[in-house]
Amino acid sequence: MTTAAQPAPQTSTTAAPSHQQAASACLAAWLAAVVAEIQYESNRPNPDTAKMERLVAERSKLFQERTALEANEKGALARVVADYAAALQARRFKV
Repeated sequence: MTTAAQPAPQTSTTAAPSHQQAASACLAAWLAAVVAEIQYESNRPNPDTAKMERLVAERSKLFQERTALEANEKGALARVVADYAAALQARRFKV
């Protein structure tokens, strides 16, 4: 029994991260890596224009993926996690 002075007990104080949060985190991490590559390449004395074009296209794709996530597009969550989580792991161990 609870009273006004005593709130009802909560079963959990923290919730497990949602699939949306996981997908958003994957996209954010990948986007940060792409933006860093763009910055690095653009600061070189002779930037590789083909590489810059590829990176800018990839950044645009990531923004589109993020828009799909925000719209809760069906299938977008699973696709983003599948596509980017493994790539992030591979990139992490590549360095």
